[in-house]
Amino acid sequence: VDKLIGDEVMALFFSGVAGTEYRRKAALAALDLAAALDDLPVGVAANAGIAFVGNVGSGTVLDFTALGDAVNIGARLQSHAAPGEVVLASDLYALVAAAHPGGRSERVTVRGRDEQVDVQVLTS
Repeated sequence: VDKLIGDEVMALFFSGVAGTEYRRKAALAALDLAAALDDLPVGVAANAGIAFVGNVGSGTVLDFTALGDAVNIGARLQSHAAPGEVVLASDLYALVAAAHPGGRSERVTVRGRDEQVDVQVLTS
C-alpha cells in the first residue's frame, strides 16, 4: 500500500518487488479486494503504465510514491467505480479475462485527458 487518500487506497505493483507478472498481479489484487469487501459499498479500480517511482519531498519529509499519467488515470478510474464494481483498464483486463469473463466494455472520459480510456467493468 502506497498511501491512504481520504477513503481511497493506492497500492503499487512493480517488477522490482512483485516480479515480472506485476501487471497481472495488480489486476488480480483488484478483483480479490473487491471480493473480500463484497459486503461494503466500495468500488475498486486498477490501471498500469509508466510512472516515476521514488522518494518525493525534501529535507526530513520524504514520501515514497508513484507519480505520473498512469497514476492519475488510476485515481480517475477509481472515482468511476460504483459500489460493487471493479474497473480495470482494458490492457489489465486482458491479462485476467480468461479467468474472469464478463462485465461490460466502456470508454471512460477522465478529467485532464483528451482521449477516453478503454475499461472493463466487472461486478464483484
